[in-house]
Amino acid sequence: GEIIGKLDGKIKKQWYTNGQGAFKLTINNLSVGEGSIKTALGPFEMPLIDLGTVQTMISLEQGAIKITDWQQSGKDLEASSINGKITLQKKTDNSAIDIKLSFKPSADFLSKNKKFGAMLQMAGLKKDDKDNYNLDLGGKLGSPKIKGGPRIQ
Repeated sequence: GEIIGKLDGKIKKQWYTNGQGAFKLTINNLSVGEGSIKTALGPFEMPLIDLGTVQTMISLEQGAIKITDWQQSGKDLEASSINGKITLQKKTDNSAIDIKLSFKPSADFLSKNKKFGAMLQMAGLKKDDKDNYNLDLGGKLGSPKIKGGPRIQ
């Protein structure tokens, strides 16, 4: 793939509380997955997921990273929105997550990866009226948690 970015900002001594700036990021031909994820329900083998092109704007201010713009289109999954923030701490793993993600796997991807669909159900994710799954992430960066669902390790 290809990553294109532009960073504008200031990093100070205590960057996790005093940093400020913005980062525009474009990633072409992005794929994720194809590995094992530990969950409270046991290990899960994540399939390779073609996310295609991602364009986002991320800001850093007052000790928090915020996603201020999101566009993505891919063959296997489309994330229609990502909103929220990560409140930074000196030890990055302790940074608090508060992110909401709305996504829709393609019918072809789900038919080829039935365990992925089952994992979404086991995690307690439900479809909305547009067939999007809505994921509410919380916890710490080092041990994120699906709100109302199992902890991801």
